[in-house]
Amino acid sequence: MVGGQALIPVSETRFLVGESGVVIEFDGDARGGRPSGSVLLLNGDTFRIEPVPEFAPSSEELAEYAGEYHSDEAEVTYRMEMKDSALVRVDRYGESGPLRAAYPDAFFGPQGFYIFHRDGGRVTSFSWISGRVWDLRFQRVDESSRR
Repeated sequence: MVGGQALIPVSETRFLVGESGVVIEFDGDARGGRPSGSVLLLNGDTFRIEPVPEFAPSSEELAEYAGEYHSDEAEVTYRMEMKDSALVRVDRYGESGPLRAAYPDAFFGPQGFYIFHRDGGRVTSFSWISGRVWDLRFQRVDESSRR
């Protein structure tokens, strides 16, 4: 599965991503038993993908991401909360959706992909990626500055 879409084999090394028309071609350069590859997009662009470690965070690890995050550019604040041992994103209307771990500090979630950033081990921001939006940055709201 890639982003919730099944990989459809075309050959031993080529796969279609669902019905998107995107092709992933794996090469023989296996690292740790997992091959790297290239993604071929409909518009002819190609980019490399590399294996990442598995990421199955505990409830305690997920709690590190909980908090409020604001984007000056989008003029919006999102909350990341723990609900039933899962991390969820809550928007300004109270609508929420679960985040699914992709790799360390990265999650699939409502309307896109979320990559969290750390400074000194503490989660300080995240980048939101969705469609034509790339790296829309949300800064963690420091609770002490709200007093």
